[in-house]
Amino acid sequence: MLVEDIERGDESYLIVERLSDSSGQSYIQTMRNEEGGFLVERRDGAPDKHFQTTASDFRHAHALIAAWAFGEPEVATPSEWLPVRFVG
Repeated sequence: MLVEDIERGDESYLIVERLSDSSGQSYIQTMRNEEGGFLVERRDGAPDKHFQTTASDFRHAHALIAAWAFGEPEVATPSEWLPVRFVG
């Protein structure tokens, strides 16, 4: 339902954190992209473990978030996760 809020325009983004990581650096987040799909990013601790992919619709974004949150593989909608690089 939270991803549906973004789909409707009621919210801008969603962040789900892994509570077992006290650093707060393990999370997955999503927001709408300019093409009408969703940008999904996940970070599993260190900056070199920060990745992004796109989801075609909110159902795909939801599947990616749920798989990460429950530690399950992406079965129905596998995606190519690309490293996020920050220029500093």
